[in-house]
Amino acid sequence: MISMPSLKHLFFGAGLVSLTACSTITSIIPEPKPADTVYRLAISAQDAAVQPNADAIIVRIDRPTVPRPLSGNDVSVSLSGNRLLSASGAEWAERTPDLIQGSVFDVFSSRPDIIGVLPVSGARTDLRVHLTVRNFEALYDNGQDNPPLAVVRYTATLASASNRNLLGSYEVRKTHRAADNRVSEIVKAQDAANFDAVSSVADWLVSMSSKTSS
Repeated sequence: MISMPSLKHLFFGAGLVSLTACSTITSIIPEPKPADTVYRLAISAQDAAVQPNADAIIVRIDRPTVPRPLSGNDVSVSLSGNRLLSASGAEWAERTPDLIQGSVFDVFSSRPDIIGVLPVSGARTDLRVHLTVRNFEALYDNGQDNPPLAVVRYTATLASASNRNLLGSYEVRKTHRAADNRVSEIVKAQDAANFDAVSSVADWLVSMSSKTSS
């Protein structure tokens, strides 16, 4: 049986990280702890961006809004619906909002019908998309001894880039079961759920563009 990864506690209310107190102090110089394993999302199966169609829509990808417990680099899991914990010895390569924003750009780059533009590029666009992150964690819905369910839930809003008038909103929730309890498999499941969610957002944006232009 594969044991559940060790966790650090993160609470929505107080946002506290639990610390294990040492009973004795043997040195004023702390022992170096093992370096965290750093993970990246590999949501795009393509090695290179595809050539967009001539009629591809162009969308600015805003930095997502996330709950405070998800604002850092923690690989988050949950034993229940109202408390988050972070897997010890593991972290994302970027803060979660930047990680998700980059994944949206990568997914859009793998499609011929949509072009994603990051704000740092300075390029002007007619449309902008913003994601509000509701869930981005693995849920132990079948108990701590069983592989968790990666849950990704976003609220996407499409607005005019010039006047910020709202053009539409879209709610998406995708899940993917981890193969086992190892953090590497939890990350793979999170990757798959995120890819499905962002792909659904891209499909919605293309459909919204066709409606507004018709």
